[in-house]
Amino acid sequence: MVVSRTRVSELLKSFNGKAFTIHFIKKNGKRRSLNGRLGVTKGVKGVRPSDQMSKHMVVYDLQNRGFRKVDLETVEFVLGKGEIFYVESST
Repeated sequence: MVVSRTRVSELLKSFNGKAFTIHFIKKNGKRRSLNGRLGVTKGVKGVRPSDQMSKHMVVYDLQNRGFRKVDLETVEFVLGKGEIFYVESST
């Protein structure tokens, strides 16, 4: 299934805390695969100020047990709910 880049945030929220895998390009240009989920509150020590949070989403990394910020502009595809969701390129 193909989703638009503007709907990636909604797609991740639609998993309702269930695990998913997201493939994106890091700030340094390397590709990254992250097994994570949203809605994790255990271990949160406070609230950080949001810097461009419309462009980023904080995801809990299940393998490394920590929070990671994902740039929604560089997401390539998401695996979740037994489906692969490809993100349209923004050209």
